[in-house]
Amino acid sequence: MDNSIMSNVRSLFQIACNLQAVKKYNEALSIYNQILDLMPNHLSSLYNMAIIKNAMGNFNDALKDIEAAIENCPHYEKSYFVRAQIRENKSLLDLAIEDYIKFAIMDKESKMYYDTLINIGNILYAQGKYDEACSYYSDAINDNYLKPCAHYNLGLVYRSQEKFIEAINKCNIAINLDPYYVSAYTQRGYCYAMIEEYVKAYKSYLHGVKLRYPNYNCEEMVKIFFGKEIDKSVDTYKQIYNAGFFPIVAGDLKKCIIISPSISDSELILDPREIYINSTYRRYLKKHRKSYELIYDFDFSIIIENIYKHWGSKNYTALLYDHYNNLINKNDSTPHAVAVALLYNGEIVAGEIGIELSKHIYYSESAFSTIPYAGKVLCFLLAEHLADKGFQIWNFGGSTIRWNNYKRELGAKMINSQEYLNLNKNFNPGADKIFLKKKKKFIKIRS
Repeated sequence: MDNSIMSNVRSLFQIACNLQAVKKYNEALSIYNQILDLMPNHLSSLYNMAIIKNAMGNFNDALKDIEAAIENCPHYEKSYFVRAQIRENKSLLDLAIEDYIKFAIMDKESKMYYDTLINIGNILYAQGKYDEACSYYSDAINDNYLKPCAHYNLGLVYRSQEKFIEAINKCNIAINLDPYYVSAYTQRGYCYAMIEEYVKAYKSYLHGVKLRYPNYNCEEMVKIFFGKEIDKSVDTYKQIYNAGFFPIVAGDLKKCIIISPSISDSELILDPREIYINSTYRRYLKKHRKSYELIYDFDFSIIIENIYKHWGSKNYTALLYDHYNNLINKNDSTPHAVAVALLYNGEIVAGEIGIELSKHIYYSESAFSTIPYAGKVLCFLLAEHLADKGFQIWNFGGSTIRWNNYKRELGAKMINSQEYLNLNKNFNPGADKIFLKKKKKFIKIRS
């Protein structure tokens, strides 16, 4: 190849990498495409384009690029790691595991090897294969004991198996390795609550929230209520919502409750007026639309019962939210909980509990579906309804919600929590002041 072309490719590639590093993705993609015009199948360009498109939620095109990179150079092991991430985002979980394993075999000495074991464990955990997930997390710990997230994730498995003491021990190790591991504090708090160590639970939640939100009055955001005081806790529950956070609840409704804001770093949001429906679902809706009916403000108890069935009878969290949503609905002010049902030929096939946070912000709290296509059809029809009602932000939840990846294909975007708080403030003036620490006023004394 001509030396001048090679030199041009090197210069363009450096520019594209610099743009990618500062997240100017569209500009970077444009330059990578210029490189491919000069040098078709340029491995590094295909590889980086796949990473960018995956980050942008364009999973199908990302997969095409990384598969072209693998075809061009099947021995470049990191391509398999990237393809695994893309497949995971497309919910092709078994194929993602295959790629992670392939990468681990090819590059066991890499620092990414431990992340690979943890990623495999995460997928298995999401599939409810707790024993297999436990095995991969344990391998990651055995090979690299200093990896706090491996201990934390193993604690998640123990929590799911209701082995709360073991889960607490793993959270303690994660915290010892990383004292700023916020999720480990809140996870430990939940487990303490489940074994009725309520004061320890409260202190653990409070410590985590103080780390996450240092500029807020955390003692007002994290509250503990015993016995007859529990129903009074609804005021704190509503305040957390109104401030732009999302309340999490742990404990026993008959004994003690701890309420705390969630600590997610980001939120997945969508403007319901701009939902994307791909050609497959357009054809499906054209054929079956008359068979579906969306009912907003459906019978609350029926949707809760279906959520119990879908997620398991021991869904303590659903029981708690059922209680609080009933309490916040005793008046007409926001936040207001709603039950949404999707019927197919008269039978309930999907539904959710949502929260109207204001006239413009809607939050999906918990959902279920029982047949193929129903989950996305619910999203399409609910988006249409929310848009008609004037809602401009639909919040699907935090970044830790693995099963929301497909919602990014609907056009949802991940934004950091501070951006979301700013949006909430725009729609709810004064919301940011609810828990914010007041700045001390200094009086200047004249000499």
